[in-house]
Amino acid sequence: LVLEVVSLIGTGVGTGCVDGMTPTVLADAADRHFQSTGKVFVLSNAAVQVGYVLGPILGNAVVQVAGFEAASVAFGVVLLLTTPLLAGSARLPKSEPLLG
Repeated sequence: LVLEVVSLIGTGVGTGCVDGMTPTVLADAADRHFQSTGKVFVLSNAAVQVGYVLGPILGNAVVQVAGFEAASVAFGVVLLLTTPLLAGSARLPKSEPLLG
């Protein structure tokens, strides 16, 4: 039980960090590449909303077919597979500060 609580707290903190910085990163990238931010934010919001709909449906299907443990392992594997993407994005060229 303690491990589950700690893992949920870690997932929540990580999600809060990513959700908190996503608009800034999207605005910077959209301004640099498209000279506009409207379409990027619309697509980002649509992707998040689709995730809120499909996530519980797919998670419930995995739990019903393979059990809670398999669903937890699948979630962990997805998180580990996305780590290289985040590490690679840290090497992107830095842009000028918007307010500086």
